[in-house]
Amino acid sequence: MVKTALVIGAGSSGLSALDQLSKQGINVTAYEARTEVGGQWNYDDKPGAATFSFDEATGACTVVGGEGQLGVPRTAMYPGLKTNVPTTLMAYRGVQFGPAVPLFPDSSAIQTYLSDYSTPLLPFIRFNRTVTLLRHSTPNDSQHLKPGDERKQWYVESVPSPSLASGSPGNDEVLRAFFDGVVIANGHYAKPFVPTVPGLARWVTEGGGEIAHARWWRGPEAYAGKTVMVIGTASSASDVVRQIAITLPPPPTDGSAYIYKLYQSRRHQAAMGIKFDSPDAPEDVRGKVMVVTVVKDIREDGSILLTDGSVVEGVQVIIFATGYHFSFPFASPANAPFSTHPLIELNSPLYSTGSRVFHLDSRQTFYLPDPTLTFLGLQTMVIPFPLVEVQARLIGLKWAGKLPNIPLVPDHRDTPEGEKEEAEKDKAGEERKPFHFVGFPGEYDLQDAWLEECSEWGKEGRGWEFGKIEPAKRDLRTGAGALRKAVVGY
Repeated sequence: MVKTALVIGAGSSGLSALDQLSKQGINVTAYEARTEVGGQWNYDDKPGAATFSFDEATGACTVVGGEGQLGVPRTAMYPGLKTNVPTTLMAYRGVQFGPAVPLFPDSSAIQTYLSDYSTPLLPFIRFNRTVTLLRHSTPNDSQHLKPGDERKQWYVESVPSPSLASGSPGNDEVLRAFFDGVVIANGHYAKPFVPTVPGLARWVTEGGGEIAHARWWRGPEAYAGKTVMVIGTASSASDVVRQIAITLPPPPTDGSAYIYKLYQSRRHQAAMGIKFDSPDAPEDVRGKVMVVTVVKDIREDGSILLTDGSVVEGVQVIIFATGYHFSFPFASPANAPFSTHPLIELNSPLYSTGSRVFHLDSRQTFYLPDPTLTFLGLQTMVIPFPLVEVQARLIGLKWAGKLPNIPLVPDHRDTPEGEKEEAEKDKAGEERKPFHFVGFPGEYDLQDAWLEECSEWGKEGRGWEFGKIEPAKRDLRTGAGALRKAVVGY
């Protein structure tokens, strides 16, 4: 049984963990690097500058911000963001949004909701703490024990976070602590991903090209008058393209050619987002965006070659809205258990570095080498609050000894048979979904399966009512995109 637990992060997932673990009588503490709850829903109006560097041998691009090097990256939230799904689907069970909150609100409404939700959980949270080390404890760690304490499974070091206002480093105070269990809930958005594009390094270092990542997006003003290509498919790419497009002049009505100043490079049309090349696109962006396929190469003359053989010329700025990689800098492969079972495998033949977390059970929740380490919210393309709430409940019940018999087995894709199947798909040229992709209706199927594993039905605490996802909620999820367009306009 787990009697003491640490939660790394007090965003929406970390708050779920605090709520559910404390209900099971577990002595739980959260370390949060920022000064308030909310995680990525905290908006930073001054995200700082990004630094891009290129590997000379491979051309791979790495991007960091100065504050990231100090340990507290700014959030990826940007002005004008509206939720993709209605608040009636986003809320935790039994804790609805207020009646004055719009159906598709901006980030400030979500931050307020999380802040209100956290009120009874604040005694469990230590703010302004950045975790720097997580590993199994060793006998030598006993020197750090306080009188009356005992050595537990996990040894954790944390330091005061750098000042979010000034970016200055914190002091040298190191807090050392021991826990029976650890929940990692540090989110998805700390390590921006930039794909390797042949010629990109030369285009930047020699050709004067400018690159950016959507994590630092705060509005179109910096790109006025420039020809921009946005690379990406999902919601943030759509928002960036839209915000630039509405500042551009409309296409001529006299039949003369329109000189495009804005391109979107994408693999396919996302389920959510504007179809900029459709005649049904919103009027304020219609005809202003040239949608193109994937970038293959940036040639020496600065033109951009696409995979369909066409060429785009004159691009001055490329904005990558290409997502993020998982990052656990505190879980070093130099230390056990990560020395033998790392969370991120650098030489995986099937997955790029950071695109998935390894050595997890089929729920993508429990770390198989030691199930007293767990993860929340790794699943993508889901509505996170209600899904993670059930996931946290499952962890709490398991750690409290109430679910001793639930199986902990690898994901099929991590078995020899599954790895062979995935490799064969690659050879056949089939596009595989990202490892942690769930989507709809999978997210609701997961909740139903996990609730059944919990074997608890009825009411508890904050109005919880356990039961399978209602058909009406599934129907609303199916029509969320159309509803959003009707309400928001895009």
